Amino acid sequence: ARLFGLPLALAHFRAWHLERYGYDVHLDAGLAGFRDFAAQVLAAARSRSPVALSGPSGAGKLVLARWIHFEGGAAQGPLEQVACGALPRSRPGELLRAARGGGLVLEEVERLDPGAQEELLRELERPDPERCGRVLALSSRPLSH
Repeated sequence: ARLFGLPLALAHFRAWHLERYGYDVHLDAGLAGFRDFAAQVLAAARSRSPVALSGPSGAGKLVLARWIHFEGGAAQGPLEQVACGALPRSRPGELLRAARGGGLVLEEVERLDPGAQEELLRELERPDPERCGRVLALSSRPLSH
């Protein structure tokens, strides 16, 4: 199980991704360091906490967000994507209810103005049964605390 567990889990994710999004992704469990990285991703998936992923454009943040959604037990639920840079000033609480029963990917979260980012953080810290199950924030820059 230890030897084949991760490759099997990745095969399930790849099949789900292909069926749901129409294209395959390549994740190689044989790469040096990948098991440690995968352990961190899987720990994030088991947690119900919001997850922030940062990296340059094209680094695969969206695929990682989908993997966390898949491994977090919500694979059958919706995973809504919102491009924060294209939003008029909206209330973060409304955004967080957009994918009720599933997950929410907030892309370009660094493009929200600082006031909206603070409001989003307050909303995430406040318990709310109406909010979606998992929030994944994607940024091309590291986010400050």
